[in-house]
This record gives sequence, structure tokens and C-alpha cells, in this order.
Amino acid sequence: MRRERVGERLQAARAALAGLGPRGRTTRIPAGVRARVLAYTRRQRAAGASWQTVASAVGVSASALKNWSRLAPPAHRLVPVVVSPAGTEPSSSVLAIVSPAGYRVEGLDVATATALLRALA
Repeated sequence: MRRERVGERLQAARAALAGLGPRGRTTRIPAGVRARVLAYTRRQRAAGASWQTVASAVGVSASALKNWSRLAPPAHRLVPVVVSPAGTEPSSSVLAIVSPAGYRVEGLDVATATALLRALA
């Protein structure tokens, strides 16, 4: 049963790559196809298969698999934002923080501003 699932996963990874059609060495592979190939790769590597063995089975280079397997940079997360009605201005006793990138945060007291700056550091 397990051997059948591994074979099915290999076939799915190969089919995903074959579905891309002819490609050169520098043709980008879509994220969905990479994910399918990497899922198979991780299972095979956990079972003890070498990079070269997995790469040969799937049909890509071992170096490509290694590169794809590296941790991706952290994804940008959405942060909730509260929008104030137009025309309201913060009082002069409230801090405003402007980042070098141009983000502006207003309406914080000193303790909250300090916590924000520490969290971002």
C-alpha cells in the first residue's frame, strides 16, 4: 500500500513537471508544481533517499531540489489597520512614529510606542 502511494506521488510530481511542456534550464517552475515536487522530495529524503536519486526520479537537477528545499523568506503578514475619519488630528500629547520606509503610526502613548519599537527591533 505504501509503495503504491509513493509511486502515485512520484507520478503526480512527474506529471506536474511534464504539464509545463518544453522548458530550458532557466525556465521558472510555478510555485504549485514546486510544492508538489518538494512534497515528494521531503518524503523520499526522510526515507533516506539521496538528492541525486530523488532528482533522477522526478526529472530535475539535484541542485534545483536543494535550492527549492531551502527555507523561504518569511511571508509578509497582513496587519489590522484602523482608519480614522478625515479631519481628526491627534493631540499634541500623543506620539507619532514615522519609519524610514514611510510608515506612520500615530495615537500611541509612550509605553505602547516603546513596546512597538522593541518588537520591531
